[in-house]
Amino acid sequence: MARSDPTLECPSEGLDLGRVELDHSGEPAMREGRPGTDSLRRSDSSRPIPGRRPSGSEAPPRSRVPRVLVVDDEPHIRLMSRMTLETDGYEVVEAEDGEVALDSLRGSPVDLILLDVRMPLLDGMETLRNLREAGDDTPVVIVTAHGSVPDAVEAMKLGAIDFLSKPLTPETMRRVVSEVIARHEPTRPGTVMGAAGRPTVTVADRPVLDLTTVKVALNRREFERAADLLERALDTDPNSAEAHTLMGVLLECRVQCHAAYHSYRKALAVDPLHGPAREN
Repeated sequence: MARSDPTLECPSEGLDLGRVELDHSGEPAMREGRPGTDSLRRSDSSRPIPGRRPSGSEAPPRSRVPRVLVVDDEPHIRLMSRMTLETDGYEVVEAEDGEVALDSLRGSPVDLILLDVRMPLLDGMETLRNLREAGDDTPVVIVTAHGSVPDAVEAMKLGAIDFLSKPLTPETMRRVVSEVIARHEPTRPGTVMGAAGRPTVTVADRPVLDLTTVKVALNRREFERAADLLERALDTDPNSAEAHTLMGVLLECRVQCHAAYHSYRKALAVDPLHGPAREN
């Protein structure tokens, strides 16, 4: 996206929000011995999931440790994820494919889903669509080892703007999980909000924007609200590389690829070393 050719109309590289490069998902391999797959694909997406967080609502104050659902068909990935996150005090639930994940969520909600893209039976993108069509807006982090721009843009349209790339490292997983869960915690009463809807801190006479609510709006697919917040943020600090990058992500979600390219270029003009804009 951020390239030397100004005539670029649409991105062809992996999309990144400061984590890792996106990867490609293949077609899901069918697995025998698991009845009910077709009915899941046709009708389950329309059934509300008991205990889900209503779309657009603030998460309730937590009186328990956050619960993370790890969806991956590779046992060693699930084991590594469990060991890493339980060490940090999270409760971890496992699922080996999308069908098991959907069944698990019907019984008990979670605070975050780590969702592998390439899985047999019901792949990650199909699982994510089922969740969103059922009205479940639980934050999702996409985990993948196979790069694909169309999948990346589709995931962002469905509110998954955070990505992890295999091979996973415990340090990266801890950072991303902590950030996403903290992002969706309720705002404390009496907090003074800045132009982007979150506190604004001034360092050396320059505002440092907290763009948390922008990312929450993108997670919830509230694109109009995200656009309004980003415009206010850029009015406050037009030299925020992160705000320009998020504007590029928003424009990608709206399939405005050429405009997104120019937003990434603006981010690089502010900070030539800004990693997310360079990757995008």
